[in-house]
Amino acid sequence: MSVFYSVMPETFKLIVDRKEGISHNGNFESTHANVFACRNSFGAFQILVQGTKHLCLCLNDDPWFSEYPEAQVVYLRHKGQLKPILNQIAIHKGDDEREYADRLMRDLVTTSQPGVPQGVFVRFEIGEDTKPGMYEGQFDLILQHLFDEEKIIGTISYTLEVSSFALPAMKDRSCEMDLWQHHCSISRYAALKHWSDEHFALLEEYVKSLAVMGQTNITIMASQIPWSGQRCFLEPFKANLFQYSMIPVEKTSDGFRYDYSVMDRYIELCFRYGIDRKIEVFGLIGNWNSPEHGYGNFTEMPDAIRIRYKDVDGCYRYMKKAEDIKHYIRSLQDHYVKKGWIDKVRVIADEPWHYDVLRNTIETVREIAPQFKYKAAFYERKFFDAFKDLISDFCIVAHGLPLAFEEWKKTYREDKEHCFTYYVCCNPDLPNMFIRSDLLETRYIFVLAQSLGMSGFLRWNYTIWPSDPRRDIRYPKFQAGDTNMVYPAPDAKPELTLRFMALRRALEDYELLKMLEDKGFNEIREKLISKVVYDPDVSHFYDAEGRTIVTFDQISVATQEDYDNFRMDACTALMK
Repeated sequence: MSVFYSVMPETFKLIVDRKEGISHNGNFESTHANVFACRNSFGAFQILVQGTKHLCLCLNDDPWFSEYPEAQVVYLRHKGQLKPILNQIAIHKGDDEREYADRLMRDLVTTSQPGVPQGVFVRFEIGEDTKPGMYEGQFDLILQHLFDEEKIIGTISYTLEVSSFALPAMKDRSCEMDLWQHHCSISRYAALKHWSDEHFALLEEYVKSLAVMGQTNITIMASQIPWSGQRCFLEPFKANLFQYSMIPVEKTSDGFRYDYSVMDRYIELCFRYGIDRKIEVFGLIGNWNSPEHGYGNFTEMPDAIRIRYKDVDGCYRYMKKAEDIKHYIRSLQDHYVKKGWIDKVRVIADEPWHYDVLRNTIETVREIAPQFKYKAAFYERKFFDAFKDLISDFCIVAHGLPLAFEEWKKTYREDKEHCFTYYVCCNPDLPNMFIRSDLLETRYIFVLAQSLGMSGFLRWNYTIWPSDPRRDIRYPKFQAGDTNMVYPAPDAKPELTLRFMALRRALEDYELLKMLEDKGFNEIREKLISKVVYDPDVSHFYDAEGRTIVTFDQISVATQEDYDNFRMDACTALMK
C-alpha cells in the first residue's frame, strides 16, 4: 500500500467525482505550509492523506483495528509549540452528485476508500496574549498494520508567523453579521421539548459558535411559523422546517398574560456571548402565507400574525380579533422598553411581496407600538423607494443590486439615515455559500460589501436542516448547503464547516478593510479590492431575471495568496 499526503490552503475544497471511477481535485505536491496570523484571529491550513487501499486516519493515539482486513492505520502526530485544533473533513453529496468537502467532524478516526483523500483542517487559535514571532512545527504520519511496529512514513511541516497586530475584540468589530437562528430545528433534531432546559443547553453551544464567527444580531420568533415552514408541505421530499414562537400566551378571566421568560432567556444568553447589536423580531410583519393550503390570514389584522394562546378551558386557540393582537404587540413593545432593549429591536419582514399588506401592517403596528423600528430583506429598488419613510434597515439580495446599481451606489454614499446590508440565499448562483461554491466566493461577498459602503451581510440559514443532515444535506427546494452553515453532531451539538471558517475569515477581511479606510491607508485597501472585485459593475453578473451569466473567475481574480498578502500588508500598515 502507498500513502500520499500533502498540504493545501485553508480555502481548498476537495471535490470527489465517482461517475467514472474515482477522480478528485487534490494534489500531493507540497508538504510544507507557511501560515500568517494576527492576534485575535486564527491560522489554518489543510492536510490531505490518501491510500491505495482503505486508510484509517487517526488523530489520537488509541489502538484502532478496521473491519477492512487490508486497511492500514495512519496516525497523525503533532510536534510544536502551539497546540492545533484538528478536524477531519467530511464530504457531502451535492446537487450534481459530486461530493464536496464541508463538515468539520469531531470524529477522531475516519476510514477512507482507496483513492479518496481524507482531509484534515488544521487551525491554531491565536489569542491577544499569544507572543508574536515565528512558530515551527510538524505532523508525523505514522503507519501501523495490525501488530506491526509503527513506522514514520512522512512529515508535514509548517511555519506560523504571528503578527504583533491584534484585530479588535469581537464586540468591537464593525461588520453587522446576521445569520438567522432557527431554534426549533435544533430541538426537533435532538427530540427535545422546545425551550426546555435541555434545549437551552444546546442553544448555548450554537450561540457560542456564532459568537466565535462574529455574529452580531439575535433572532426572536414572536408568533407561530413566520415562514409557514418554508412551505415544506409542498415538497415531495419531506422535511419539517417550521419554527415556533418563544412567547407563551394564556387567557385568564382577567385577560391575556404573556410569558416573556423564554425570549428574555435567549436574548440574555446571546448578550452573555457578545451578540448584542440588534434584536430581530419575526412574526409581526411580512409573514409568509399559502392560503390554498390552509396557511392564510384568519385574523382581522392586515397580516397573518399567528398568536396561539391557552384559553380558560385549557384548549389552545389562535387570536383572531385585531384588538387582541394589538394588545399583544403593545405589550411586547412595552416589555422591550422596560428591559432597556427597545433601541436594539428591529421588527423584520423577509422578502415581502405584497407592498400594500406590509404598509398597512406597519402603519397599524406603529399606531399601537410607536417605538418599534423595522427591517426588511427584499429584492427590488422600488421597495426601498416605497418604504424608506417607514423602515430603517434595508437588506437587498445580491442579484437585485444590478437592477439599479448606479442608484444604489449613490444611495450607499449619501444616505446616512438608513442601515444598508445585503444577502444571498437560494439565489444567486454566485457569489454564494452552497457546498459547491468556491470558498473564495465568501471572501468576495464581504470585500464587495465593504467596497460599496454597506454595513454588513445577512444570510437566512444557520441550522434549518433537512431530516437527516449528516447523511444527506440536499433538499429539493434549496441547493445543497443553502439551509445550513453548521451540522448537528450525534449529540446534536454543532459541527462547524469549511464554509463557516471562510465566513469567519471573510468577516476579518471586512474589518481590516474598514480599519484601513478609517486610517487612510487607501492604497493597500484598493489593491485588494481591485483584484477581488475585478469587475466592479455587478450589473454585468446577472440577466434581467436575476440569473447568473458569468463564472466566478470573471468577476474576481484574487487567489488565496492574494488574500494572504493583503492580510500581511494590512497588519503591517495598521501597526504604524
